[in-house]
Order: sequence, then structure tokens, then C-alpha cells
Amino acid sequence: MNIIIIIAAVLISLAIGILIGMVYRKKVAESKIQGAENEAKRLIDLAKKEAQNLKKEEIFKILRNFRCRNTNRWSN
Repeated sequence: MNIIIIIAAVLISLAIGILIGMVYRKKVAESKIQGAENEAKRLIDLAKKEAQNLKKEEIFKILRNFRCRNTNRWSN
């Protein structure tokens, strides 16, 4: 009778351990996915800001070039 109790206890412990392992693995995977999503959003935001800055720089270069041409045209 003792052997049946021991086998049942081992099987129950094994089942509980497997369930705990599955839940833990799922939480770790979700955490990694969330971290990757946050990093992707941060990189996208950074890229958008950089694109806006480059666009502004190009607009300023065009305006500066336009002003220089108009200044030279009027001074000649």
C-alpha cells in the first residue's frame, strides 16, 4: 500500500511541476516579446525623429540657398 501512495505522490508532484514549468515558460516568453515590442517602438520613434530632423535640415539648406541666390541677384 505504501508503494501506491509513493507512486501517486510522485505522479502528482510531476504533474504540478510540469504545470508550473509551462506557466513560467509562458511568462518568460511573454516578457521577452513585450521587451522586443518596446524596443521596436523606441527604434521607430527614434527613426521618425531623425527623419524629421533630416527633413528640416534639407528645408533650411534650400531656404539658405534660395536666399543666397536672391541676394546675389539683387546686388549685381
